[in-house]
Amino acid sequence: TNTFATASTQILVDTPNSAFANLEEEVEPLNTRAAVFARFLASPLAITLIARESGLPANAIEAAGPYEQNLPVFEQEPTAEKRSSQIIGERALYRLRFENNPDLPIVTVFAQAPTADEAHKLADAAPEALSSYINHIQESQKTPAKRRVIVHQLGDATGGVVNGGANAQIAALVFFVVLVLWCLL
Repeated sequence: TNTFATASTQILVDTPNSAFANLEEEVEPLNTRAAVFARFLASPLAITLIARESGLPANAIEAAGPYEQNLPVFEQEPTAEKRSSQIIGERALYRLRFENNPDLPIVTVFAQAPTADEAHKLADAAPEALSSYINHIQESQKTPAKRRVIVHQLGDATGGVVNGGANAQIAALVFFVVLVLWCLL
């Protein structure tokens, strides 16, 4: 069956004293950080951390980072080598995609899994994995508290089953049409 589930959530990149609450704080450096974090989240290291947080197998997760905006189509299209790895990834049970708006310090997480529960777990694991990783780096580098980057999940992941029961509905419709045509003949 072609039934699968999706879920999404958002990650806010902020400062300890919230740049959103202080008009004198610059938000642009946070936008840049969000773009870096969105790319990091698609890396093998991040996938391992997300798998650990979600309890799902890392080798069954495929992730894609944000796509470059304002590039010509031929530069956006994958090379043969990249497409071959994408085709392999299409068999992955779990998929993640990360997007960021260059004008906002927000990373959007899109997750796909066989069940709604797994899709929610996968989407919710990404902010937690990113936060743990950043906190670990800041602790090991002894970054002063007021100069740290903070990531917050903006609400629990939302989503549900996609095309659930579509195959049964199509089969019933085809049966009904064939029955009507047979009766007319």
